[in-house]
Amino acid sequence: MHPLFIHVGNCVWILLILIGVPNITGLQFGKLFVSATPEFQMLTLGGFGIGLAANLFGGWMLRGNKQRRACWKWAGAHAVLLVINYLVFNGQIHFQWLKDALLWLKKIIGSF
Repeated sequence: MHPLFIHVGNCVWILLILIGVPNITGLQFGKLFVSATPEFQMLTLGGFGIGLAANLFGGWMLRGNKQRRACWKWAGAHAVLLVINYLVFNGQIHFQWLKDALLWLKKIIGSF
């Protein structure tokens, strides 16, 4: 298997998780967006878990050094995303600093 296929497959999988899962678990009424948080959490964590398991299996089973390296790198990326999502869903990571920075930027840009 060529490493390009590994990269493309993982990129498609992450896009499916980050774009497709919110569309599956959410419902929009005009400008109001309603989301089912438990299903979103389960599908997101499950998707990253599947990606992690598939890349660990690929890193263990593939013969070529480049293919193994690509799988191990993607396994690390999926593991990091899995941990970050877990911490966000459990409320241990907050992005209030990001919200404050964006509101400050909006106030600065709005004054021009």
